Amino acid sequence: MKTIIRVSTFFMLVLLSINVMPFLYVSAGNTQDTDFSYVLNAGDQYKTEARQKLDYSSSYMNCMICSGNYVAAVWGGYVDATAYNCSQGYRYYFATNYKRFMFNEVKERGFPMCQIFAEPNLSGTTASGKWSPDSVYESGVLPATDYIP
Repeated sequence: MKTIIRVSTFFMLVLLSINVMPFLYVSAGNTQDTDFSYVLNAGDQYKTEARQKLDYSSSYMNCMICSGNYVAAVWGGYVDATAYNCSQGYRYYFATNYKRFMFNEVKERGFPMCQIFAEPNLSGTTASGKWSPDSVYESGVLPATDYIP
């Protein structure tokens, strides 16, 4: 009798683990970096192309070359539609070689698409680098908590 109970318990645990395993898989989301390039004029706002946001992680931006500096925030929306500020009020300073994770609530607000809006501090600022809507940990990247108050 004990053997039957042990065998049935074993099979129940196997079945349970098969049902639970898909939920333990950690998806990295849309972390493929895409190039961006801006020529920024004071008073104007520039944006990356909209990309699909797949998870609740922070967004990522790596400013590789910049002739000045700029401030950026994360926006969300629908395909070919108006974008909405989803940055939770957080804005981030960028200059050459600044890599940052950026807080956002794109997924929390139900938007499928994400983009980063940038505003220069000086006219004629050029900036280029890479960005992604979702992120995974990378050493040397400034945390999302390092925002402009």
